[in-house]
Amino acid sequence: MTDKLKEAMANRYKEEASEKVNFAYDSIVGDKIKGKISEEGFKYFLPYFSGELPLSKDNNVVAQWISIAGTPMSEVVVVDAKGQVVFTVPPLFDSNGINITNRRERNSFADISSDFIRMNVSTPIAANNFLNNSLHKKVEEIVDHNHKPTMNQERWNSILKRYGKEVESETKETKTSSNDNASDDLVYD
Repeated sequence: MTDKLKEAMANRYKEEASEKVNFAYDSIVGDKIKGKISEEGFKYFLPYFSGELPLSKDNNVVAQWISIAGTPMSEVVVVDAKGQVVFTVPPLFDSNGINITNRRERNSFADISSDFIRMNVSTPIAANNFLNNSLHKKVEEIVDHNHKPTMNQERWNSILKRYGKEVESETKETKTSSNDNASDDLVYD
């Protein structure tokens, strides 16, 4: 094999590797790759997003939306019949308030999990207490309590207004934010 051929092959492998790494990064981060849906297709999801129809374990609306978005942290572009962008739907989950770079020694999810498994063999109750306490500490460590998702809320309000849907009023938001403990819990049926 000639040196030129070796160099050309090496460059091609580097390009392919770079493309794969960039695709994986974009898929995880979700900033560059945006799903696309027609405005008519978006109207199927609108009653669920506006709260008119309930999300439940019996429908797969969230899974369908994520299959369009690519990830729960990705935006989706809504286009009209001509393919022109009408608006961009914010991500289902705003991960900007999570700082995964904060890490204390022996407090990764893998560390917590392996310690729980080890403890669970001999003392299941103590293991459950350990798991609850450790996960609570982990959440406190990585969540940015100063982050306010107001930009995405404004985008959602704009979308809902566009379709004549009710949006949260300022007084409702203020009341909710003053009672942080009650509004932070998700309820799953």
